[in-house]
Amino acid sequence: MNHEVKYLSGVLIHSETPIEGTPYRIEQIMDGVYDNEDKSLFLKANFFTILEAEEEILYELDSFVAQIINEDLIVGTSEDE
Repeated sequence: MNHEVKYLSGVLIHSETPIEGTPYRIEQIMDGVYDNEDKSLFLKANFFTILEAEEEILYELDSFVAQIINEDLIVGTSEDE
C-alpha cells in the first residue's frame, strides 16, 4: 500500500476459503483512508483479479475496515458489495 497523508492506495493479495466452496487467491486494487489517531483504516476495492481457483467462483468487490494493532497484525472485517 502507498500512504500519502491520510490516503491509501495499492494492491491487496489474499486467500479465502468459503464455508461452502474451495479455496481461492485474489488480487484487489484498493483505495482508502487511514486515521493516525486511532490507527484505523478503511479500504474499498475498485478492481479485482482471480489469481488461483480450483473451480469457477463468483466474487464481489470488498470494502475493508480495520485497526492496526502492531506492525505484524491488522484486525478487521470485510464486506462484499
